[in-house]
Amino acid sequence: MKRTRAIEPFFYLHPNEALIHPSIVKHAATRTIQSATFDKEDGKYHYWKTGNTFASGGLLSTLKYNYYPHYQENRSKRKWKKTNIRGSTCAQGKLVDKQIGEYTIAGGKGRPKRVTSMASALLGYWEAMGHIPQVAQLPVEITRWNRMTQADYITRAPDGRLWLWEVKTGFPVGGFRKQGEFKGEFKGVSCTKYNIWQLQLHFTREGLKKAGVDISESRIIQVHSDKSKKMTIIVHEPKSWIADATQ
Repeated sequence: MKRTRAIEPFFYLHPNEALIHPSIVKHAATRTIQSATFDKEDGKYHYWKTGNTFASGGLLSTLKYNYYPHYQENRSKRKWKKTNIRGSTCAQGKLVDKQIGEYTIAGGKGRPKRVTSMASALLGYWEAMGHIPQVAQLPVEITRWNRMTQADYITRAPDGRLWLWEVKTGFPVGGFRKQGEFKGEFKGVSCTKYNIWQLQLHFTREGLKKAGVDISESRIIQVHSDKSKKMTIIVHEPKSWIADATQ
């Protein structure tokens, strides 16, 4: 019996091509990106390229293998009596991604129905900057490892330049806790959750640049709430060791 695969298409493009940067239009129109899907059953990206179909793993597992195989996720529960900060779940993060996508395909005209507080805070931040949504969850190949990932969100600034955003929800337990150092070309850099985020952003940007997408700026944008449900946004600029590698 043929296996039924749980496959979903997943990128959200601004509906007005005239408002999209030409490099995004070109990349999104390629057969590889148009065909890309993610199979929940095998945990791989599936796409067409050079006359063949490919199935590849994602970026995070590859980064762990190459740079921090020793790293252990901190899955301990937060002690609420000692902190005012709320975390986030994977489901919440995916919902925020989806709502940013819905906002993008609506051309930035109106919020999704029943928008979450986290998504609303992020959209308000970008609107205040005057940025025009371009694309959310855009597939991109990481050719050095034959892997694929997705760029969370790309916006166009008033000056026309493209910004790549790596979206993070919640506040990780022990985000600054050091677990040794990275391997490879980043040897000497402390292995922390926040530095792992920097690696993820760096290689996503590298993949987009190699694909011809003209990214000018890249940031990690983190949104979290406290016990009163007040939303806080933290923008993490690339660290010096990432900025040097990005040149």
